[in-house]
Amino acid sequence: MRTLRAARNRIVPWDKLRDIPAEAWGAIRGRRGRSALTLLGVAFGILTLVATIGLTGTAAAQVSARFNALQATSVSIQGFDDGAALSRAAVGRAARLNGVVAAGVVHTTRDTLPNVARTAGRAPSTGVDTPVLAADPGALRALRLKPVSGRLFDDVPEERRYRVALLGDVAARNLGVRAVDGRTTLFVAGKPYLLIGIVKTPDFDSQAPFSAILPSWTARTSETGIAFEAPKVLVRTRPGAAQQVGAEAKIALSPGRPDALLAQVPPDPKQLRAHVENDTRTLFLALAAVSLLIGAIGIGNTTLVAVLERRHEIGLRRAIGASRRSILSQFLFESGLLGLLGGLVGTVGGLDLTISIALAKGWTAALSPWLLVAGPLLGLAVGLTAGFYPALKAARLEPVAALAS
Repeated sequence: MRTLRAARNRIVPWDKLRDIPAEAWGAIRGRRGRSALTLLGVAFGILTLVATIGLTGTAAAQVSARFNALQATSVSIQGFDDGAALSRAAVGRAARLNGVVAAGVVHTTRDTLPNVARTAGRAPSTGVDTPVLAADPGALRALRLKPVSGRLFDDVPEERRYRVALLGDVAARNLGVRAVDGRTTLFVAGKPYLLIGIVKTPDFDSQAPFSAILPSWTARTSETGIAFEAPKVLVRTRPGAAQQVGAEAKIALSPGRPDALLAQVPPDPKQLRAHVENDTRTLFLALAAVSLLIGAIGIGNTTLVAVLERRHEIGLRRAIGASRRSILSQFLFESGLLGLLGGLVGTVGGLDLTISIALAKGWTAALSPWLLVAGPLLGLAVGLTAGFYPALKAARLEPVAALAS
């Protein structure tokens, strides 16, 4: 018995494992096509995983900036009884708050939409039912209105009650107005207004592009024949200041009854960005997990086929004294090596893909150093896990049965 154990130790010394890596590498090279396809399955999964983590981290700052520039800088304050309750002094106090870029009063039409027509002569053209906004110059800035043609109105039409008007770019197309020529008159609810500008805004949820915009004095008189809603104050803030401005603006606008006002403040951009990142990361990590599962199945299948093809070799080695542990170690080493190589290829490919997309978008790539180690190690773990059952099956083969098959 001692002689047999000594012979086994001389043939396959467990403590040194010198021949196992060479044998495993030779087995992989002997089946290059099959090994390459198996390796690519793991590599694609690791690539997807690394690229997902890298791209979501890289895009985080860009997503945050987009939210800050649009929704996260707009505050709307409502709850005013009528226009008289809103003095220019009160709006001026709100506009001077720290973090405020612009503030102004805006009125929207109530119930039915007024009929708006245009003419360059004496008779008006066919009218179109169009939303109408009454806004002061501060509200125009808060709405981020930019003239496409002509100009915005200032405080002079408000103070002197000039009949001027602006058209949103969509409303202008509906009325067939292409540019401001100084002669086009708009008839809003039957009253004439000189068109001085066509405007647009980057805010996708704004009503301004579809509206005719009049000076705010038109909402405080019955001469226009338009029924307006109660006024509201629009405030545009600097990024990150919306939450604070929403609380302070109510006090500035109504020091005696701030609780009677309602401030509509956008959600915190950090939380909004986090939700978007989490949803995107979850989706792509699920795809990466599916890819890794496919790669693991490929490794397990390749290792199992290798066991069936090499039954005689395994039986011969067992007959001359190779232990079960040495057989198990060799096949585990093969599957682990395939997983490790796939992890290396996938990690390099994922990092290259992340950097390429970041450069194409003009972003700064944000990559975690641990990805360089985690990718290959994850590939190794997938390979060892997938190859354990075939390796165990090979180790349990009896020499007589293996040689006889």
